This record gives sequence, structure tokens and C-alpha cells, in this order.
Amino acid sequence: MGPNPLEFASKVFFRMSLTSNRSFKDLIANNELMQDDLKAIIIETSMPKFVWVAELGDKTLFSDGKANGLMIIDATEANIYYNKPLILAAYQNKVITFNDLNGKFECDTLSLSPFSLLIRNLKKIMS
Repeated sequence: MGPNPLEFASKVFFRMSLTSNRSFKDLIANNELMQDDLKAIIIETSMPKFVWVAELGDKTLFSDGKANGLMIIDATEANIYYNKPLILAAYQNKVITFNDLNGKFECDTLSLSPFSLLIRNLKKIMS
């Protein structure tokens, strides 16, 4: 069993989006509210061409256009067992990454602050 980033009985909102890793990393690099150490971890993480991104937060944060956590999931991985599709999770001052060398998930402490919501799938086409 891997590390669990959610506190007991916490209410968490998820907002899922499918995106290319290039677009996602560009959004991360240009997110002015996201802290630099989390940006570096995400940008340096190897990812497949397409990823699912889950932005996490509570009702108040989402209403303000912010999140305070995220999960990145391999959209191309067919094997859903053993958490294999999980690339990275960051929430409640924890960052979980996959170590390619030993094949295990690692959990590190990282003070996380709210950041701007990342994905904007729908564009306004009419004024």
C-alpha cells in the first residue's frame, strides 16, 4: 500500500482534465501563484504525451479560481493496478512521486500554497 495524501474525513473537490504534457507543463511554468519548488518537480518529471490532471481543493478555493493540490495520471497507461498510472500527487503538504530506479512511490514533505486553476478546456468563441 502506498502513502495516502488525504487526511481522514476531508472534503475534497476534484476537477479532471485531459491535456498534453507540453501544454500542461507550459501552464505550470506560467502559473504565477504556484511555488517554484513544486513547479520544478512537475516540469522535471517525465510524462507520456497525454495526462489526466486532477486539480484538488475545497469549495472556497475553487470559487476563487484556485486549487491547493493536484494529481497527474498517465492517460496512455492501460494497467490500472498497483497505482501504475499515477505520475505525481501533491496535496496537504505532501508530494508523492514515482521513483523509476526502485519502482516505488516516494512521499516527501513540501509546504504547499494555493495556486491558480490550471486547465481551461473551453474557450469563448462568441463575444
